[in-house]
Amino acid sequence: MTESSDRPTEFDAVLGGQTSLPRDGIVLGGIEGLQKRFAAVTGEQRVAYLANALQFEDAGVDFLIEAMNDEELIVRATAYKLLHSSNSIKAQQAINNGILLNKGDKVYCVYESTLSYNDESYYIEYLLDFFDPETEEYREVHGEKNPLFISRHLFQENAELEVITVHQTKLLTINIFTFTSGNYYNDFVFLDWCKANKISLKTKYNENHRQFQKRVFNKLQNDKNLELLSQFWNLMCLRQKLAFVREEVIQENQYFDFRGNNFQEVF
Repeated sequence: MTESSDRPTEFDAVLGGQTSLPRDGIVLGGIEGLQKRFAAVTGEQRVAYLANALQFEDAGVDFLIEAMNDEELIVRATAYKLLHSSNSIKAQQAINNGILLNKGDKVYCVYESTLSYNDESYYIEYLLDFFDPETEEYREVHGEKNPLFISRHLFQENAELEVITVHQTKLLTINIFTFTSGNYYNDFVFLDWCKANKISLKTKYNENHRQFQKRVFNKLQNDKNLELLSQFWNLMCLRQKLAFVREEVIQENQYFDFRGNNFQEVF
């Protein structure tokens, strides 16, 4: 015996007041059911109801276009993503301006730390809070460089992944011994670390700790051994970050166009 066609599907809405399927309730299917279920939840819970919208063709496109004005940024971003995947002319027109960012929304900017210097030493710039744009020219003349903007992200977790990539890339080229005078372990501890990680280099005659450690670091760079380079960075007790995330609060409603604005996102 076949099942009743009145049986609700995942995206049907059941009207009648009961928590389970009522005998005398009204079952709403299709796009109307999807709209009812979407309206019944709030916040990030709404994202789950967007995934199947395009199966309703034009009605689904209209539903997603409306969702691009939702209060939650993640709902707007998901609706944008789904419309972007559609071949519908209406869908492509709807996303032409980008994603709506409302006042108070937060995005996450990735910066690469820069190497600056003063009369005594080099150091890593990895903070932005005290920067004054009016003094940027003065800072440049005196060897102080602002961190380099890399990208913006809608979600913090994606920005943090980008930071890892930037940090690792920087480790392959940076000369940490330019600014780490005195930041090194004693010879015995460092030799134990080399042995534990199967680094075959040996100290040379008349070679001091710093020279040997620099030679090891250069070898790891040549080998592109990111795991051991990261361990070396921590072993040198370096607290500075080669890349970091800065939260940015949107000050006024605006559309952010993904094309050509250095705004990256991984959906």
